[in-house]
Amino acid sequence: MCKPIWRWSEAFQNDWAARADWCVKDYSDANHPPQAKVAGPLDRSVRPGQEVILSAKGSTDPDGDRLKYKWWRYADADSTEAKTPIAQDSARTGASFTAPNEPGKTIHIILEVTDDGAPPLTRYQRIVFTIAGAGNG
Repeated sequence: MCKPIWRWSEAFQNDWAARADWCVKDYSDANHPPQAKVAGPLDRSVRPGQEVILSAKGSTDPDGDRLKYKWWRYADADSTEAKTPIAQDSARTGASFTAPNEPGKTIHIILEVTDDGAPPLTRYQRIVFTIAGAGNG
């Protein structure tokens, strides 16, 4: 049986644990979530075959924790059929993919940012890329 929520289960369990800590610990002794921030608009138009560069340059952590980045295609939500690998998928800046030749369809890319606090907390941002048709974009 397919359970799409499982991909987020560790993150939401850690979130609940952190929230429990907030009830009994001082602010400085508890972990707080990072802010996942995509550089640029979250809705974009791209041309088929265009190389798209991704950046999470604005991402921060209120506790100063080190951040880990992961870019991935959210195939459950987009409408493209092509496999779309993301190069340098763990890079803060410089991750990239090539837009498939599927005009009129969308590809959804997720930025996942996790801190190294205890418990580690994760936040997400989604970018929706609409692939332009001939003569558009």
